[in-house]
Amino acid sequence: MAGKEKRDTFDEEEAEDLMDCASQEGPAAMTEPIIKESECGRERARRRWVTVEFIVILIAASYGGMATLSGQYIRQRVSLDLYGNTTQSNGSQCNQGNATMEIEEEIQKITSKWSLYLNTCAALPSIFSTLIIGTLSERYGRRLPILLPCIGFLGQCVGQLCVVYLSLPLSYLLFGNVFCGLSGSLSLFMAGCFAYITDITTEKQRMVRIVVIEILIFAGIGAMQIGLGYMIKSLGFGLSLWIPFTAVLLSVINAGIPWLLVETIVPKSKEEQRDLAEVLKDIINLFRVKTDNRLYLLLTMFAVSLLVGIVIQGGLPSPCSMGKDNPFAGTQ
Repeated sequence: MAGKEKRDTFDEEEAEDLMDCASQEGPAAMTEPIIKESECGRERARRRWVTVEFIVILIAASYGGMATLSGQYIRQRVSLDLYGNTTQSNGSQCNQGNATMEIEEEIQKITSKWSLYLNTCAALPSIFSTLIIGTLSERYGRRLPILLPCIGFLGQCVGQLCVVYLSLPLSYLLFGNVFCGLSGSLSLFMAGCFAYITDITTEKQRMVRIVVIEILIFAGIGAMQIGLGYMIKSLGFGLSLWIPFTAVLLSVINAGIPWLLVETIVPKSKEEQRDLAEVLKDIINLFRVKTDNRLYLLLTMFAVSLLVGIVIQGGLPSPCSMGKDNPFAGTQ
């Protein structure tokens, strides 16, 4: 009897110890799958040879295509509205008379104004959306600043298709550019891609992967500009515009499906998450620190980035509005 009572007492004490251990390990066991799932996502992304590169080349192609098509379409519409024909925008005007040259200069001025309006509508909202949405990627994940610009480019392309097929006024193009700017445009997309690459690469691999992304951007824009230059002559504006639309649609699909673009941010508790105001204060503090010439380096990099953006944004419409007149035109 005494042995039986000792065995029962031991069993009860052992059961209580097991319950205490289970209660102590319960919260850790509940949070452990979330951490493992997120870490597993980052590790899966690290093992992939291609992550955001495919989306980058698609967005670059659609961006270059829409910029080229919009510039040439605006030029054609301006020529049609002012002079009732489009023959003057189809060939070289280098060897024409003074009257024709004056007409061509007027078309260039109006086309340049429309290009300025469109670029401004996309650039100004993107400054604020990039700053806000880019900082929120630390909380909501890296896929957000990549997916939103893709949706913005898709809306811009749909707007251009409506204007081309329905012959709407050129002012309707502004709505698509504003929507694209509010979605972050190319600046937020590049920031999201660079942050994604930073998450999945080591310090030695990072620079190479970032350079590859920049090369893909310029290669995609240039290749699409050259290709569409020939396609517009044979297919027209409407059919040619479906190529950028297809590219940007594929980018939305790739960025929107989780198993195609794996999330790399580990979920944080509410105590660890920072507010937008705190992030903005950190950005301001970057420019307040003057040790080791850090301020001068930041200003230099900011100036270089600004000049590169001016070259890209200003260089895309130039061949469309000025490429068929002196001193760029060739004999045809």
